[in-house]
Amino acid sequence: MTDLDWVKPTLAGLERGELLPFADLGEVFRLLHADLHVRRTTVASYDGWCDHVPRQHMAVAALWLAGAENPLAAALESLFHAIVTAGIDYESVLSEVREAFPELPERDSGQPKNFE
Repeated sequence: MTDLDWVKPTLAGLERGELLPFADLGEVFRLLHADLHVRRTTVASYDGWCDHVPRQHMAVAALWLAGAENPLAAALESLFHAIVTAGIDYESVLSEVREAFPELPERDSGQPKNFE
């Protein structure tokens, strides 16, 4: 979807810190449904509860939420929707995040750290 005529400039604008050029999420979904170049695919949900999650709808939600005013909220909401978009292959999204941000710790064991 990143090469679609209406998505590509939107992503470039987000990179420059610009606001999304859409009035609301409904406008984005209207563009999605009207665009004949959008491949319609589904994926099994990351939690295994649903076999046919429409990937494009989750990707559009990720795009919309990337424009949130609060940068942390934008990052977390977009990451969650990217995970949903990937479905059961969600670990690939997390791997890409780790590659893009190598300063993040590889893994947290969940065990309390010893502060002695």
